[in-house]
Amino acid sequence: MNEGGILLVEDNLVNREICKSILKKLNLPVHCAVDGAECLSMVFAFKPDLILLDIRMPVMNGFDTLQELQRNPDSKDIPVIMVSSESEVDSVVKALAMGASDYLKKPFSSQELLARAQNLLRGRQLEKRIADDLATGVALQKKFLTNESGTIAAFANLGYQAALFNKPTSTISGDFYYPVTIDSDSTGFFFADTCGHGLSAALISMRIIGMLSTLGNATHNPEIYLQIINEDLCGILPMERFIAASYCTFTATNLTLANAGQPYPLHIQKNKIEEIPAKGYPVGQLLDRTFTNVTVQVNGGDRIVFYSDGLTEAMNQPEECYGKERLILALQNGIDMGLSTNALVEFVINDVFLFCDPELPDDDITLAIVEKKIVPSEHTKNLTNTQQAIGEFLENFKILILNRLFKNTRRKETIEYALMEALDNAWEHGNKKDASKKIIVGWTITLDFLIVFIKDEGDGFHHTLPDSMPPSTNPRGRGLFSINELVDTISFNTSGNQITLHFARGE
Repeated sequence: MNEGGILLVEDNLVNREICKSILKKLNLPVHCAVDGAECLSMVFAFKPDLILLDIRMPVMNGFDTLQELQRNPDSKDIPVIMVSSESEVDSVVKALAMGASDYLKKPFSSQELLARAQNLLRGRQLEKRIADDLATGVALQKKFLTNESGTIAAFANLGYQAALFNKPTSTISGDFYYPVTIDSDSTGFFFADTCGHGLSAALISMRIIGMLSTLGNATHNPEIYLQIINEDLCGILPMERFIAASYCTFTATNLTLANAGQPYPLHIQKNKIEEIPAKGYPVGQLLDRTFTNVTVQVNGGDRIVFYSDGLTEAMNQPEECYGKERLILALQNGIDMGLSTNALVEFVINDVFLFCDPELPDDDITLAIVEKKIVPSEHTKNLTNTQQAIGEFLENFKILILNRLFKNTRRKETIEYALMEALDNAWEHGNKKDASKKIIVGWTITLDFLIVFIKDEGDGFHHTLPDSMPPSTNPRGRGLFSINELVDTISFNTSGNQITLHFARGE
């Protein structure tokens, strides 16, 4: 079936044919259904632009059909003309109250039917054009104003991980963020909240993006950035409109920030959460405003939290604000749980919406957490190919590494056993118990994993992982099967004389 057109729902054959012949004058496809049940099955097949719905029908009457159409978000916006021989005010009121767009009483003239249908079709076409424009606006915003993938990539180049969330109250958000490419050693980040919502706010935001893309040739100084943007917008924005913004530059070790009316960013250092107090007046209202840079040191594992006031001002049913204190508490709880940066963003947002439930926030909400990744420290140690050397290494490794990284006793014992099996394989199968050869052990510690590789100087060994534990009568592969059950991931080099084990942290 063709998409669009008119769906005529009428059980009487004569009335159906009369209406169909009249409606064809609109030069649109006219589809027919004989009752409400058939109407509901046809609606989603071709998505009509208008439904003419008779009230008195078998199987499912018009009121019940209208109720089902209104319940479904994919059909609730389709205009419906209720058609009936009933002229009582109560029927008309009921139909309109349930969501009908118009009411037509039988018998009606062809001119009246065409006029009412044309009126609603014009509105429907306008809605479609607006929806198409909004869809284009949303696509442009995601590409330029809330470019998540581009922001993540810009931070990753400097050794940071960025996790981002943006939810507008309408189709298009007044909040936006934008990464600014500076050089290989630094990147800029613009985080802003345009007063107002929807397309008008996004258009103002696009002007700022255009400026940011050219300002890199003039300055990389955050306070100067904001000053130039303020001067450009003053005189353009009405007095009641403004933009709260912060602009910062990140290097591998520092953050330099200038603020213009945004909530203070939060600096998370281990288990401590502190605001970065950077004062500044919103841009776009007063021409003579100046801004001040604030610089903080960023160490491995530190996180910087940016958020719009829509988050902290989100209200629940008793009209209490979520507030900064609850935000900090949610962050602290997430940190105590050992959540990754992506999981921490999700945890905080879920906490906000749980607080507001059943209400929905009436402002755009944006949250960005940027974490400085810890540069993995790599260590290697050569062991003589003896069981005594292996045992001494394991004992020291447990004391110096496992006890520091893992609190759960059972988890430590599991890792120790997996390492013992892997070292035993290197001793027995790889080097054929030749004490003149070495076993090389290396380990890397990241935020998420302890990674250990074990390499021997032998000719290698068979490294196909068995699907099930081999029987005791043919024990080859039993050690590898046991190791695979105890680690998160396992891999081998081509010759089979090196095994790499990943153990997830946080347990």
